[in-house]
Amino acid sequence: MTEGRFPLPEEVEVPKGAENWPSLYAYLGLFSKQKGDYGRFWFQDNLHFPLPLTPFEADILTQYHPAAIGGFNSRVWPIPASLGPFYRVFGGYIYISSENITNEEEVKTRSEMFKRRAGYYFENWESLLEKWREKTSGLIEEFRSVNFQALPEFEPESTVFSERGLTAGYDLVAEYDRLMLLWEKSWYYHFEMFIAYGTALAFADVMQSLFPGVSSKTTFAMIAGIKSPLWEPDEKLKELAKSSIKHGVSEIIVRRVSPDGTFAELKKTPEGKAWLEQFESQKYPYFYAGTAQQPGFYNPTRTPSWIHDLSIPLNFIAGYVERLRNGDNIDRPLHEIARERDRITDEYLELLKDDKDKTAFQAALKLARTAWPYTEEHNWWYDNLIWTISWTKVLELGKILAHHKVVEDPTDIYYLKVDEVRMALHDIVLAWGENKDPRGLEYWPPIIKERRSMVGVLEKWKPPKALGKPPDVVTEVFSILLWGITTDRVTEWLHVIGRSEELDLVKGLPGSPGTAEGRARIIRKVGELNQLKQGEIMVSPVTSPMWSPAFGVAIGVVTDIGGMMSHTAIVCREYGIPAVIGTGVATDAIKTGDLIRVDGNEGTVKILKRSG
Repeated sequence: MTEGRFPLPEEVEVPKGAENWPSLYAYLGLFSKQKGDYGRFWFQDNLHFPLPLTPFEADILTQYHPAAIGGFNSRVWPIPASLGPFYRVFGGYIYISSENITNEEEVKTRSEMFKRRAGYYFENWESLLEKWREKTSGLIEEFRSVNFQALPEFEPESTVFSERGLTAGYDLVAEYDRLMLLWEKSWYYHFEMFIAYGTALAFADVMQSLFPGVSSKTTFAMIAGIKSPLWEPDEKLKELAKSSIKHGVSEIIVRRVSPDGTFAELKKTPEGKAWLEQFESQKYPYFYAGTAQQPGFYNPTRTPSWIHDLSIPLNFIAGYVERLRNGDNIDRPLHEIARERDRITDEYLELLKDDKDKTAFQAALKLARTAWPYTEEHNWWYDNLIWTISWTKVLELGKILAHHKVVEDPTDIYYLKVDEVRMALHDIVLAWGENKDPRGLEYWPPIIKERRSMVGVLEKWKPPKALGKPPDVVTEVFSILLWGITTDRVTEWLHVIGRSEELDLVKGLPGSPGTAEGRARIIRKVGELNQLKQGEIMVSPVTSPMWSPAFGVAIGVVTDIGGMMSHTAIVCREYGIPAVIGTGVATDAIKTGDLIRVDGNEGTVKILKRSG
């Protein structure tokens, strides 16, 4: 690495066996000299993409996703002072960049446009949000209606007598095209209301103007205690835990045997059957909850949602049962959060003597409290429910490909690119018409084997946190608020490269107020949450809102990535747990068993004593 910057892509040595990684991905997602990519600063987005992408995932995430967010940020609103975020793949991982707009006239023009357009949405927020919910509900039903069918030996007679003029072969390809168009549309709906984040920014600006130097933790404490469907899956787990005790079947749950074993045992008694019926009734939609930070970005075989691996919700329920037996209160401390929120708000309002200042404060706060809950609501509808449904449909299509002998295994579909899947479907249709086997098995197996191998190698690799030269000042708001990429954080990353394990003080952002002292537990994925013990501090690259049962066990949370508006920060504030986020190096500097002190007021983690 050259002094003052991170390595450039060509300076990074990828692991042996993955040298040909660019062949996995479409050219649209790769770094481009023509676009000036090598002159920008890029940071790895392990907030949303903690695993290297398979080819199919990459096509969705480097084409549909950035087209929608880029269109809204640059052309619909548009954001005044910066362009982006931009997305590229390097070594299988997603990197993000942005571009500051320095021309004052352009900033002024964009600001005026943003003010008019965003103002319309803010003035009509509640009615527009309801329309958005209606569109989202309709989209969900469309996704659920996608139906892939294996081709029959012969077309039914109804095809002839209805004079339809089309075949099941046409339907199979058309249904795939429909899924892809729905997926693309979903990304646009996903980002339509993202200016809700702007209401918190506007309130923060008002707070700074009225109370210069006020901390972010104080500002965000005033808009805590939000109601969101995002919390509903966790609430359903708590209800099931309480119900298992009421029905006298909790002992079966806490044994933590396989789901099939648990269900078989429950079916032996009327009480068990009653509880199991309640469990089944919650599956849709509440178990369509993912386990990665942005779960639906991955296929069910890599980061399964609860519905794909029922051991996940069963283990969470067992944890709640054990806590209830110990006399713990497992309910979210809404009243405490609301009381603290109102206390802080009243104190700051009392400090204002000018009526104009009071009006500005109250108006900005009201708008933020009205729109802010959307930031988590969209995460439930899209990042959990819709993405889980859509990725399940892809797996169903993979089973069709395997059934017709185009690929060897249903999960091979993830190692084909989006256009290649369409070609494979035509392989099926052509073979069906010729009454011959498809050609896929003589073509795809060696290609898929090589691709699987490279993704496997990249999965064991730890790529650089950032690439290129950082800007003098980071100004792109989403980079700051979602990822925690601030000027100070980037400087800190540069300072500790190669020496993170020597640190006894880790610096980050004060994601949630309070302090906690305890043993650290490194948790990198949902399957490790069972290792977390009561009173420990969870240290993770990033957390998922669907890990929320763990927030009742941990007394503090530390993450590598995340800003004040990241899901980790929001969830911790809602559960009243101290958190330090966006450290960049916590999982390198801290080991399981280390005694640490988390200061969510100052944004620091002190390593008090090393384990062993």
